[in-house]
Amino acid sequence: MNNMQRQRLSALLALCLGLFLGACSTTSQTPSVAGQPAPSALASPTTAPTATPPPTPTPFAFTAGSRVAGLDVGGMDEAAAAAQLAELEQQLMLPLELEAGTVITTLRPLDIGLTLPIDSLLAEARQASETGAAARVALQVDYDTHALQARLDSFAAQLARTTPLNLLTETDTFSRSFVYTPALTINMEQAVQVIERRLASPLAARRVTLELVSDPDRAPEPVPLAQIQPQIEAMAALWDGIVGGVCVRSGDRRDNQLQCGYGLFGC
Repeated sequence: MNNMQRQRLSALLALCLGLFLGACSTTSQTPSVAGQPAPSALASPTTAPTATPPPTPTPFAFTAGSRVAGLDVGGMDEAAAAAQLAELEQQLMLPLELEAGTVITTLRPLDIGLTLPIDSLLAEARQASETGAAARVALQVDYDTHALQARLDSFAAQLARTTPLNLLTETDTFSRSFVYTPALTINMEQAVQVIERRLASPLAARRVTLELVSDPDRAPEPVPLAQIQPQIEAMAALWDGIVGGVCVRSGDRRDNQLQCGYGLFGC
């Protein structure tokens, strides 16, 4: 092979090599940006599932027309109703005046631990409202029964006194008749009932009159002379003879009706 042939062969090989390298360049992939691999042409986008939000709960409100402790709470939530009941509780804290005979004493609700059970009242009303019915919850109060009894016992001790004589008849100038009921005390059963009702009645009068009965545990005491003396002197001024007297007891101590009848007469 002469030089001419060798040059032609070299030129032909160079041409083939250039065509081969050019073909490889057109089929190569585009290099990635910042060192990251290029996205595949076969990948398809994936849509993330959308979460369904939970349903928003409806705020609780008492059924229209609901009443708790006499207050209209229809349409209110529990916080608003509790605020109304708290104001009512303050009204219940006004003191009571207890009157028995001529003696009066003061009873402060705080002294017997009076409270308005707000939580239990609202719980009862909510139970009714959740059924769609209008709640009707009466006013109720809590208090220390032992503390109330102690206050009444103390008050009764002030009443351990002798009642004045009551003139019943005056048949003529020279006679007098009286009824004397000794050893009065408070009717405890009646007192507890009437006080409890008044404690739960914020709009009622704050004075409570208690019933007095004869004390079955105390023996009748003699009538003090100071109570009879004015009648003796009145009769003596009209009659210069002898003034006498008689006492007759009647009734049964078991029914708290023991009484003594006293009579004065002149002869």
